[in-house]
Amino acid sequence: MRKCSQGHAVQKEECVVIMSKYRLFTGANEILGQSSFSVCRRGAEIGTDRPVAIKIYKETGNKDLDAKLQKFTKEIEVLEELQRPLTRPEDSRLWCSELEGVSPAELFMQLVDYSRTKDGKPGPDPADGMLYVIMELGNFSLKNYIKTRRNQNKYMSVDTVKQLTERIMLVVAGLHSKGLVHLELQPAKFMFFNGFLKLIGVHSCVKVDTMAKITDLSSSFSPCYSSPEWAAFLSDNSPSPTIQILTGLDVWSVGMTISELVTLDPVLKNTFASYLQDGRSRKEAALLFMDWLSQIESCPTSSKLREFQDQTLLDLLGSWILVPSPAKRKTLAEVLSHQFVVDRARLSKASTGPLTQSIELNEPGLFSTESFQEMDGDDGLLNTRTAT
Repeated sequence: MRKCSQGHAVQKEECVVIMSKYRLFTGANEILGQSSFSVCRRGAEIGTDRPVAIKIYKETGNKDLDAKLQKFTKEIEVLEELQRPLTRPEDSRLWCSELEGVSPAELFMQLVDYSRTKDGKPGPDPADGMLYVIMELGNFSLKNYIKTRRNQNKYMSVDTVKQLTERIMLVVAGLHSKGLVHLELQPAKFMFFNGFLKLIGVHSCVKVDTMAKITDLSSSFSPCYSSPEWAAFLSDNSPSPTIQILTGLDVWSVGMTISELVTLDPVLKNTFASYLQDGRSRKEAALLFMDWLSQIESCPTSSKLREFQDQTLLDLLGSWILVPSPAKRKTLAEVLSHQFVVDRARLSKASTGPLTQSIELNEPGLFSTESFQEMDGDDGLLNTRTAT
């Protein structure tokens, strides 16, 4: 019996060496998250005991091999791009002073390593034929932070909501400045790394202005965080619908995520659940919900949002972010100038650091376990396969 770098006991036989560099912990309690195509486990770098998250692409049949390798290669390309410095884009609406001098390591989960072919290209490890992505290990997701507060009936203070709102917008504004759109933003896609709130799950990213078909995109979506134009695209009955990938798709999802900081539950959860009545399948319910969402004419809200102590949040959401018309929706770089976040000191390079000491992340009794991870976690009721 030994102890891993996190301090908990690990049986010798529950650890295997991969890529000749890392220990992969294979015990049942070492799983951090999983999806239909991958599983993420704890690991450690040999020699330094540096804790890491190791994403393993699941084995598939030969017919899916090319698609899996393409997904893996794309993920590595995106992660490598997100480690490069931020630069001012051609579209001035995607840049703001708050992004000046910010390190990508403060905004995005960092890539540590990945499996390579014998010629050094991203691909299967020659030793076992598996695809691995090695990443920095996070502490807990925003989804779990919200869930824990909901379970304990502990609503966030106004200042905490403001700080997290500011941070979420800065992170995604940084992504957009690189010409990328996430498409699957929700609380589970933000994670705390030693106090820094960062973006994870970037395998879904697509370049801005891409004209995409359903078959080109991720195989899942989360209805309660989808924008009206995305809903219209998914509920389009034409033979081969397309959509132009614009940053506004993410802006709406950010708005729904910010709303959840106040409500501690997805604002549209009950609406979506209502379509599950009368014995409907999840796919049927999702299609009906998306048809309704595609025709929405006002900002989704709730009594908790309307009663929130700082009413400038309602203006931020209703007039700037959760605007049904994508043409009238602000970019996140523009939204960072809204009064709701400007009321606090503007972010600077010196103040973009850990949030742990300034918001209720270390509140006694808030978390009962050591760490939460959701690298590719499902959203249960709210996560639905793409209807094709």
